[in-house]
Amino acid sequence: MKKILVLFLFIVGVLEVKAQDALFSQFYAIPVSLNPALAGTYEGRYRLAGVYRDQWRSMLEEPFTSYGLGLDLKFNTDSRGISKDFFSAGIYFQSDRAGILEYTLNQMFILGSYHKSLDNTGTQFIGGGFQIGMNQRNINFANATFQDQFNGIDGYTLGTLELLPENNFAHSDFAAGISYINAPKKGTRFYAGVAVHHIIGINNSLFFRDPDVEIMGLGERYNLPMRITGHVAASFPTYDLLHIQPRAMFATQGGSSHFNVGTIFKFFFSNLEKTTMYLGVYYRGGTGVNSWAADTPGFLVGYGLGDLQIGMSYDFSVNALNQYGRSRGSFELSISYFGFYEDEDDLCPSF
Repeated sequence: MKKILVLFLFIVGVLEVKAQDALFSQFYAIPVSLNPALAGTYEGRYRLAGVYRDQWRSMLEEPFTSYGLGLDLKFNTDSRGISKDFFSAGIYFQSDRAGILEYTLNQMFILGSYHKSLDNTGTQFIGGGFQIGMNQRNINFANATFQDQFNGIDGYTLGTLELLPENNFAHSDFAAGISYINAPKKGTRFYAGVAVHHIIGINNSLFFRDPDVEIMGLGERYNLPMRITGHVAASFPTYDLLHIQPRAMFATQGGSSHFNVGTIFKFFFSNLEKTTMYLGVYYRGGTGVNSWAADTPGFLVGYGLGDLQIGMSYDFSVNALNQYGRSRGSFELSISYFGFYEDEDDLCPSF
């Protein structure tokens, strides 16, 4: 009965929200997952970044998990270094899994961006990027239990006569974005961008399709809604050893919206070259199809040592669903490696 109930809730949930994308709290940890125009925005030759997110483990038999992995390479347009323009190419992979039916979304993209310098010093850039790839969705029906499988004595061991739909589908997917960077060697730095994901509608109702109904033109199609994301950040060097970095992200998709607002304090160590520490607080929230607000404060701890950066964050849920006495927190771990890292001048925030 427990598995039947979970199956019912899963189907109702998918029909109700018509699927929204998973978003990381450390949304700048893999910038290409946020906006393809952020590919190449770092001081180095290449960037390899990964994020793992574990959500609601204490409440669910199978928690929601997401992980992403991105690689982008940076190329200068002028080998003599006269032109400050640069372009980037890369790949990005993300996988999300939810529930005992192991509903899984795998996404794989190739991406590229071009950044045009707006001055002779290479501190201001306007860039554009795109990505093209594939979404692959599947469900593991082996974990579903139906009434006709009950053997009448001690368990659900019989076969089922349920007619189950196909459980594996793939679709092409496209995204594009723009970005602006103002990163002087000294002084306040500013970053902003807008991205559009799922430019071409993806049919997200194939698990529930009825070919006979579709032939008669009566079938209802649930498209994965387009996601529009805006992000902005700044860095204020208050002292030589401390930068204050506020940032915000807002995304809207279908009838839902999501925002993440926070500040990170970046500390430098005068006696340790290229060693930094990050402490941050943020607040996640949003509205859904029923105007339900998710109140989720969180904190972040990060550490940078040369070419390597590691970040850990935790989201606390303080909304009414916590009345059941179990934590609904979410944990994230990010790791980034910058090949041939040149200096601490950021063309894009971390974490």
